[in-house]
Amino acid sequence: SVPLISIKEYIGFSALIDQSFANKRKSIKNNLKKFNINFHKLAINPLARAEELSIEEFISIFKESNIWMSTYVIGDIHGCFNQFINLLNKINYKKDVDKIILVGDLVNRGPDSLSVLNFCMADSNITTVLGNHDLYLLYLLSIDKAKGKLKEVVESNNNKKIFEWLKNKPFFIEFFEQSSKKTFYITHADIPEIWSPTKAKQLATE
Repeated sequence: SVPLISIKEYIGFSALIDQSFANKRKSIKNNLKKFNINFHKLAINPLARAEELSIEEFISIFKESNIWMSTYVIGDIHGCFNQFINLLNKINYKKDVDKIILVGDLVNRGPDSLSVLNFCMADSNITTVLGNHDLYLLYLLSIDKAKGKLKEVVESNNNKKIFEWLKNKPFFIEFFEQSSKKTFYITHADIPEIWSPTKAKQLATE
């Protein structure tokens, strides 16, 4: 698959001061080739401006445009923090570049639900839909009642922050994946076959 850069994403190039060096052309082209970035459908050739950028500026602009971003969808973590971190390392997750969508049930059963929550809350590129165990935690937090493996979370110093973070998470996420040109729907426990995605999205807001 070959991601395309839009005119909107290209604007950042033209605003930069000229910093051209003779050896940058090869470095820029190598980066373009490495990430399969295709500029051929643009009326303006960004390479003419890209050569004027430092490598750091080049990388910064493309991070902001999400051109080389990967999106990973990860299922129930259930408080298994070490296994979650091992998985992120295995996929070479790049914080501030890639995106993680969790499919709910971040907590319970495993030994370290609090670490899972704190890690996810600290990374703006990680989001989640709510699962039944997350809803149960919201209930316990709302009544300030500590119980079982979630006792540490309910009694934590940042329990109010956790409550607000979870409370604002959706039941349904829809996203368009640029390279495949496909739309994906994320929920915790599938969508009943009698519902269309549109119907599920509507009901998820009730």
